[in-house]
Amino acid sequence: MERNDELQARWGQAAIDALDQAVGKITRVECYADGIYYIGAHKEDSASCFAAEYYVVENDTKIISAQAKAYGTPIEGCSDLLLFQAEVEGKGFKIIEFELARYRVANHIPLDPLESPYDIALFAAEDYPDYFGPYPAPTVTPFGNLLRYISLENGIIWMETDGEGWALALSYPIWASDLTPLAIALGKQTERDAALGIEKTMGYLFFSERDSCIPLFELLVDHPALQKAEIIDFAALMNAIWVYHPQYAITANVLEQLGANDFLFSLLTALCPEKAPAEPVISVENMISYRPETGTKFIRL
Repeated sequence: MERNDELQARWGQAAIDALDQAVGKITRVECYADGIYYIGAHKEDSASCFAAEYYVVENDTKIISAQAKAYGTPIEGCSDLLLFQAEVEGKGFKIIEFELARYRVANHIPLDPLESPYDIALFAAEDYPDYFGPYPAPTVTPFGNLLRYISLENGIIWMETDGEGWALALSYPIWASDLTPLAIALGKQTERDAALGIEKTMGYLFFSERDSCIPLFELLVDHPALQKAEIIDFAALMNAIWVYHPQYAITANVLEQLGANDFLFSLLTALCPEKAPAEPVISVENMISYRPETGTKFIRL
């Protein structure tokens, strides 16, 4: 029996019609556990050339917790089914992925290498601290003992140490996903992470006060909450880059003028040219400027 026919036999035609209305044309269906399905779907009017990914969870399944189900969206016309969309903030896709992995471990069902509950939880905690808990501040640092800290955002920690004063600590999912290799190269590791391999320990990366201007600048792109945080003086942050890392400022500005910083344009041009814009987005506002009257103290304490 084809997967779509299986869903129709299980849920009925009315539910399938409601699901089609919610997600568009279903292109892929996988049953991951009883009452839990993965689907790929694409709406004709979508601006994206990629299929959207979802979990569809039956409301009465005992495999998924009530806490996780609360993140789902009931499908209009079929309240017995809950929808969890990937790549959309707050839709709970990663939470379902985690609970599925935990279920498989508990029932001795083999996992794929990328399905470790720990790995899923580590990365998902960035977006779902209310479910997984926030990233804890590291107490061991390459700059000495932790004295106090301020959480700029979940996993982005401004900390004072007894060795080198103020520093920036970034949790593994943040620095590994959101920083360029140049910024990562400025980071320091604990002795344990350096000995065992930070890619295995998935530990924090630490930056001195001066060097932290670069990772903070890069994080502002994908972390809107940081842009709105009054604790960061953006003008002083750019000044600090010019003072402590002028070559980075020059390179970043040249790339912006060439349109190379528009990642979405580059991605669509390579993978889906018919959906790509005619030209990359180039903005003077994205260039690193220098205002000598502002100074270089970019964290307001």
